Amino acid sequence: MSDNELLRNPSPPPLTDEEKAKLKADYIGESLFSKKWVLNVIFKLFSLKEEEIYDTQLKLKQNFLESNSEQRLCNESNNDNLKELLGTFEDEICELWDISANSDVSTFLYENDSQAILMYVLDKTQSPRLLEICFGILGNMACVEKVALGMISDETFCDTLLEYLSLTDSLSLVELTRLLCVLMSHEVCLEKLIKSFETSSLEPHPVDQLVRILQNSLNVNIVMNIVEILDLIFDNSDKLMELHCKEILNCLLDVYYILNENSMQEPISNLLHILQSFTTTVSCVCELLKHDSLVVFLCSIFAHLLSGNNPRVKDQCLQSFYSVLSCLLSGNAKAVLSTINENYNLLVFLIDILNEKLTEYDTNEEAELNHIYLMVYLEPFHDIFYNLTICEEHFGNLFQVLKDKKILINNIIDLCTVIGMHSEDFAHFSENLATFNENLNL
Repeated sequence: MSDNELLRNPSPPPLTDEEKAKLKADYIGESLFSKKWVLNVIFKLFSLKEEEIYDTQLKLKQNFLESNSEQRLCNESNNDNLKELLGTFEDEICELWDISANSDVSTFLYENDSQAILMYVLDKTQSPRLLEICFGILGNMACVEKVALGMISDETFCDTLLEYLSLTDSLSLVELTRLLCVLMSHEVCLEKLIKSFETSSLEPHPVDQLVRILQNSLNVNIVMNIVEILDLIFDNSDKLMELHCKEILNCLLDVYYILNENSMQEPISNLLHILQSFTTTVSCVCELLKHDSLVVFLCSIFAHLLSGNNPRVKDQCLQSFYSVLSCLLSGNAKAVLSTINENYNLLVFLIDILNEKLTEYDTNEEAELNHIYLMVYLEPFHDIFYNLTICEEHFGNLFQVLKDKKILINNIIDLCTVIGMHSEDFAHFSENLATFNENLNL
């Protein structure tokens, strides 16, 4: 036997079949996570024993203000009551938060009444960190659709979540709004939450709370989540949209700048879709037309989305943009033309994209485009052309763009003529564009 073999520690004996069975019985689903460990943490959480959960030796007020002044929106009058988690317990509960992203663990948590325990802790705790973690675990659990459906079967669950929108702790709000987003991604849960928003008697109203947070938060994750929530609310409830249209419009510019600075394209698509939803009711259209600055906002978004690399998001943005632009042109054409004249690259984009869409339709028999889809891109261009022929003001930049793009415009008119052979609407637009082109003497 060699010296190395003499010095090496002996290998442990192999596990018996009984020991293997015991270990496997403790695994959660197909994972290697321990049922015993998870239940132990949940029980400790439910007990809320001061000595096991909170660090009673530290004063949180100074630490909270010094360490998190840039991350948390805190209510000065409540700082004396805040508590800090004990380090060992925080490690355990954060590990539970991490593993709850596993669908088997989420299901196990729900089956062992963790939803009720987490909601109980949310109601009782005075620790912002524990609030954040509880919302985070609930958000992970809600990613599993069958768990989410079970969660909302609790009649008080949705209403209680809306009450927490009054929180001022930004990290808790990140996880709370994420939880709402995840729930609203499931159709049945979305219907239940929309009903809770519509019937809420809370003061301020939960949508007002969402707007308040938008107006006061620079946290891009909160802003992203709330924009998604509002988009879903207004897409499914004309009642809520009409009640809150004005206040949303008043803060949209600031929200856009926050998202744009952080190169967030997906939520910008949600912003444009919110505006598109506003074009579907008379009262919201009236509010849109009162906001001339909205045109500048749209121009900025348009330039941004064209520079993006996500074709799906870009196409969604384009459709929403054209719908809103058509609405504004029909109600306040002079103001729109004046703004586009100052941002004349917008007209360049409109011409290029219309030519691209018409060419795609003309050359690809299998294209998914149809006449109605093409009209979305044609109508704003047609309306700009028409209003330029009747306006007394001289929009020099716009006329220069039209002259520079004369060849492309003639190609657009020719393509509309060809498509017009199969569509009366396109034949009408083609004749009008040709007449406008001649009247403008380009």
